[in-house]
Amino acid sequence: MNNFTDKSDKPFSDDGQAFSRKAVGERLREARNALGLTMQQAADLDGVKINRNTLQQWETGTTEASISAVSRLAAAYGVDPVYLLSGQSSTPHASNDDDYAYVAAYDIEASARHGMFTDGAVKPDRYLAFRRQWIRERGLDTNQLAAIFTKGDSMTPTVPDGATIVIDLRHRMPVDGKIFVIRIGDRLWIKRTRWIPTGTLRLISDNPDYEPFDIPRAELNHGDFEVCGQVVNASFDLY
Repeated sequence: MNNFTDKSDKPFSDDGQAFSRKAVGERLREARNALGLTMQQAADLDGVKINRNTLQQWETGTTEASISAVSRLAAAYGVDPVYLLSGQSSTPHASNDDDYAYVAAYDIEASARHGMFTDGAVKPDRYLAFRRQWIRERGLDTNQLAAIFTKGDSMTPTVPDGATIVIDLRHRMPVDGKIFVIRIGDRLWIKRTRWIPTGTLRLISDNPDYEPFDIPRAELNHGDFEVCGQVVNASFDLY
C-alpha cells in the first residue's frame, strides 16, 4: 500500500527550479474534480490510500507533495504526471487515452470576447480529463465542450465560488430554467434564463441576494451580447 509519506524527492524541474506548490495543488484539484471525485473518494483510491487532510493540504498548497506522490496520484487519476508537476504540457495525455478525453478549460476572469471558446483566439489555461463513458452517457460531444473555473457566489448553492463548470457549446438558445454562460461586453455571466413574453431575456441568480436583470430583445443580437453555451455539469469541494 502506497502511503505517500516519502519526502526524499522534492518537486523540482529539470533545470533545478522548484515547481509552484500552489500551482501543483491547483492541478491536483482540477484532475480530481474532472473525474467527479470527492476528496475522500480520491484519498481512498487504490494506490493512493492517504489521509484526506493530507490531500487537502497538497491541493491548497499548504504542504508540498513529493514527486513520487504526484506521480502516484497521476496514475490514479489517469493523467500525465509531468503536466501535474509543471503545467507545461500543451495537450496533456492520459495514461490510458482510450478512457479519457480532454476539454479545454478557461479562467472566467480571462479576457472575454466574441467566439472565445470556438475561434481559438483565446488560449485555454489548461486541459481537464473526463471519462469518455461519462461524455457518451450524457450525449455530449468532446469537441463541443469547454470548462470554466468560476469566481463569485451569485449562483450559490448550485454553482459556488471556485466551482468548475462544463459548457455544451452546441446549446446556445436560452431555455427557461436552465443555466447558461453569457458574454456581455468583456464579462462572462453564469445565470439561469427565462423568457419574458415581450421577448426580453431575464438572467437570474440562484443566490437570492442578487436581483435578476433583463436583456431587452433589441440588445440580444448586439455584438456585445453572446450566449456561449449551456452549463451541463458543475463540480466543487464540500469544505
